[in-house]
Amino acid sequence: MRLMEQTGAIAHAALTKIFRQQIAALRDAVYDLSAGKTESGFSKLEAFGAIHEVKDNADRLEAIANQHMAAVREGKSSLIVAPTHAECRAISEVVRDRQKKEGFLSGEEHAIRRLEKVNLTESQRRDAINYNLGHVVEFHRRARGGFKSGERWEVGRCSSERVVVVKDGQAKILPLAQAKSFNVYTQEEVAVAVGDALRITKNFRVGTSRFRNNELCTVTAIDRESITVGGGRVIKRSGPLGSVGLFVCGSIFF
Repeated sequence: MRLMEQTGAIAHAALTKIFRQQIAALRDAVYDLSAGKTESGFSKLEAFGAIHEVKDNADRLEAIANQHMAAVREGKSSLIVAPTHAECRAISEVVRDRQKKEGFLSGEEHAIRRLEKVNLTESQRRDAINYNLGHVVEFHRRARGGFKSGERWEVGRCSSERVVVVKDGQAKILPLAQAKSFNVYTQEEVAVAVGDALRITKNFRVGTSRFRNNELCTVTAIDRESITVGGGRVIKRSGPLGSVGLFVCGSIFF
């Protein structure tokens, strides 16, 4: 590509005008930010009223929930962005409580198990010291010892030298040397009711229904066996719930 550009076979183009911000004051602030004039850009955003600082944590969460719910009541979309998982969970808890009080969630709440990926590097997954009882090991390719792609095994015993995983009453030694073949997860339970929103965090298929990474789905029905989401698609509760991230208000992103 570089050689083609140097010889004139192709020409490059550059976007130099900002189109997204239609309000002049916001557009000027974004121009400053894009040019590296951070202090000037944020000063203009603050002067426009786009920045609201709330020092008390409880008051800040309440202000976020108020603004989000006001948009929801008006039928508008609302996007809440937070820098850490912990902050997202704190916001989600407050917003979800408001949703329940205002009737946006209905029916019985169900506790479902989901898996949270443990961000271990390949070298860390090769070391038995990084495993804890209850960790779930999911294989995405075949591995020595009869492990098949898609299988999930739970850590039943571990020492400084080896990890024993169990499934359906069977125990096997985890092939640590083949760490490329699996990932490691922790388990947690989350409450889900009709009206909750789920974000899919991995591509998977249930029957003829496809679920794609980062897709948002609204729960329309739930029972002890399955979760039904928009479009009539069904996720079995004994199925790939480890691939589902729960978001309590449709638009909170981790």
